[in-house]
Amino acid sequence: MKYLQRLQSHPGDGSLLAAADSRVLLLTGQSSFSSARLSPEQESFLRHVAPARCEVVWSGFPYRTEFLGSDFHSSGMVAASVRNGLQVMWSFWHPGYRRALLRVLQEVIDTTSRRLVLITGSCGLQLANVVWPKLRLPSALRVQVIALGPVCFSTLRLHGASVTVLQGDRDGWSRLFYRGLVDVRCACGHLDYWTSMEVRRRVEEMLKA
Repeated sequence: MKYLQRLQSHPGDGSLLAAADSRVLLLTGQSSFSSARLSPEQESFLRHVAPARCEVVWSGFPYRTEFLGSDFHSSGMVAASVRNGLQVMWSFWHPGYRRALLRVLQEVIDTTSRRLVLITGSCGLQLANVVWPKLRLPSALRVQVIALGPVCFSTLRLHGASVTVLQGDRDGWSRLFYRGLVDVRCACGHLDYWTSMEVRRRVEEMLKA
């Protein structure tokens, strides 16, 4: 079954989103359509920055067991870029993909009671932004969005969330495809956010607040 068909089929079990008081998770473009496993660098990043007693989701979108596949394998820069480009296009014109984004992010919100930290990488901010106005955010939920090297093609509409944007001083992709406010400049490129000790320190400080 093709990726979009699998994403829209939405079987009733297999969610990795158990009820949690506080949660941190990543939302990025999928470099692989066969597995949503995080890279070793992403897992290391989350271990470093996640606050104590905060549940970490050890998977990428759509946070379901049937998308984990086998062990993580790098897709390569060209293949990953093509797949990320497809997801950006789908976020604009594919109703089924947008419904899947909305459904998954609403499940993230509905299963988190007090604090949600959404760390986006690259086009992850675009994916959240296109469906955010339709999400139902409870008043008791504190939502933090931390965007690393964002790619986003419209004005941010993340109402009800505190948003912090970090952009590397050598990140030509983000500078080209994101024209909004940048809160923090870091010494890194587009592929360096997960391994940059400066980025880790900055994010860790934000999450202590």
